Amino acid sequence: GYQMLGRRIVDRVESDAGTVDGLGWLDVTTVFEPTKCTRQRRGLALGATVTGYEIHHGRPTPASSDLSWITFCDDHGGEAEGASDNDGALRGTSLHGLFEHDDFRRRYLADVAVRRGKQVAMSTGSFAAARLARFDAIADAIESHVDQGALAALIAEGAP
Repeated sequence: GYQMLGRRIVDRVESDAGTVDGLGWLDVTTVFEPTKCTRQRRGLALGATVTGYEIHHGRPTPASSDLSWITFCDDHGGEAEGASDNDGALRGTSLHGLFEHDDFRRRYLADVAVRRGKQVAMSTGSFAAARLARFDAIADAIESHVDQGALAALIAEGAP
């Protein structure tokens, strides 16, 4: 999450540190709650679909909903998520995995490039395809370099 980027964190759950200052880069206060939030989310950001998951005790609350930059629209409801500074140059979110969505990632990187006056050459590749290719390479390496019979015996019988 982006809790540390905010003004303050109130934690009487995980660290029991009470109220501590964050970096103060975003106008956000995070309060840790006893119940951990774990759920899949879907929404819109920068004109693109974003998907990911939340897994946190901290509940970040921006000082203004105008600072949010993601809008969830899923089975858990429609709500604003994340926070940005006033010009959108710094953004934070509790949504994990959002850069796996190809269209969103390209839009986000294009936005960063424009803000910095840079040109960016976007990949046309798919994150999912690249991840699958890496898994296939790992599987090929295991198949080539691991004694398959010994591995199967360990799985079936446990360690000697």
